Amino acid sequence: TRPIAEKDAQKDLEKWIKELQKSLSETLGPLIDRFQAATKNHPELSTENVDVLCADLRVAATIRNAICHGSWKQPDERGFSKVFYIDKKRGRFEDEVDCAYLEQLRLHTCELLVNVANTVTHMGYRFPGTNSPGKPI
Repeated sequence: TRPIAEKDAQKDLEKWIKELQKSLSETLGPLIDRFQAATKNHPELSTENVDVLCADLRVAATIRNAICHGSWKQPDERGFSKVFYIDKKRGRFEDEVDCAYLEQLRLHTCELLVNVANTVTHMGYRFPGTNSPGKPI
């Protein structure tokens, strides 16, 4: 959200609806870019670590792509699986993945989610779909 003049409300709403529709199928990279720009350009921003959060989101997006789109090998005798994945920049995912790795990934993802939600609530708004403090959007 951001403050807008009443005379611009309809035009901005139409623009926002197009952006929202696009975000439903957009990849994580551009979504992170838009989140970073929207938060940094917001006059009520009180979160100081938006760049750090966005860097963490980018790392998580890279791991997410490998986990979701990689070719998983059968687990070895220790329970570790190699995931074959090469990104667009020809970077290779080299981690061995086991249940503990996936659990840590889940916990880190939850932490990132809370940090994104906190960025919104620190600006005084209620995170959509929650009963968090702040003004409803």
